[in-house]
Amino acid sequence: MGMEGITLGRKQQLRVEVVTRVQGGRLSKEEAAAALGVTRRQVDNIIGRFEEEGVFGLVHGNTGKAPVWKTPEDVAERVARLAG
Repeated sequence: MGMEGITLGRKQQLRVEVVTRVQGGRLSKEEAAAALGVTRRQVDNIIGRFEEEGVFGLVHGNTGKAPVWKTPEDVAERVARLAG
C-alpha cells in the first residue's frame, strides 16, 4: 500500500483503540461516536475501513504526501534570491 513508514498519530491511535473495543463488545457504537467526536454513521464507516484495510484504513489518504498547493522548490529558491 506504500504506507509502511507511517506512524500513527494520537487521533489514529485512539480510533484503533475505540474500534477494537467496539469489535470486542466492550463499547457500543454510540459510545464510540461520543469518544471520537463523530456521528454513529461515521463510526460505521471507520469500522468498515478498519475491517477492510486494517490500521492503514484509519490513516488519512494524504498522509505522507506534499500538499498540492506547495510551492515548487525551484520557485521558492528563485523568490528567495530575488527578495534577498
